[in-house]
Amino acid sequence: MFYSIATGTHRSWFTWLIRLTLEGVSSDESLSFEPRLQREFGSNLRAWRTSRGLTQEALAEKLELSSRYLRTLETGAGNITLRTMEQVAYALGEDPIEMLSGSRRDQTRGSDS
Repeated sequence: MFYSIATGTHRSWFTWLIRLTLEGVSSDESLSFEPRLQREFGSNLRAWRTSRGLTQEALAEKLELSSRYLRTLETGAGNITLRTMEQVAYALGEDPIEMLSGSRRDQTRGSDS
C-alpha cells in the first residue's frame, strides 16, 4: 500500500495517484484511511494479555521489547513487523492469524465447560 501509516500522510502526489488508480479508492475515502488491522491486532493483544494475567511490562520483558512499544501496539498506533507479530502471538500461545481475525480460542474453550 502506498499510504504511509507511520506518518499518516501520502508520500507524494504521484503515489497517491497510483493508489487511487490501482485500488479504485475515491479521493474522499483516501483521506480517511484507518489502519484496521493494527487496531484489530492491538485489541486482541490486550485481551489475550489480560486474560492470562500478564502486565504490559511482564509481556514486554518476556518478548525483549519495551513496554512503551507494546503499549503503542495495543492502542493500534504502532506498526508491527510480521516477525514480531508471530513472536507476540506464540508468547501468548496463540495463532498470529487469529490475532488479526479477531477469533478467540479463549471464548471457544470457555463455551465447552
